Amino acid sequence: MIFLWQENGYRFDFDETRIIERIHLANALPGQGVRLFRRKVNQQKVLIGLGRVVEDGWVQLDSPLVTQPGDQFVAHLDSLDGPDLEPG
Repeated sequence: MIFLWQENGYRFDFDETRIIERIHLANALPGQGVRLFRRKVNQQKVLIGLGRVVEDGWVQLDSPLVTQPGDQFVAHLDSLDGPDLEPG
């Protein structure tokens, strides 16, 4: 199967107001840095938070994320060697 489009990173969509203190990223390794971006209507991504994988793919965010209905977020893992370039 060939995908026509694939998001680079982990995507989260919310349909309610929530306070998120941690997120789960499958296959993430302890110690990896995570950058969280809010996806805007024009498909632009704005950096809104940082975190670090602590164990079993769970990411502890530096500060809680407050979501609103319709919010979209994308989480990108940094390599263990250091931060990757900002996604395009």
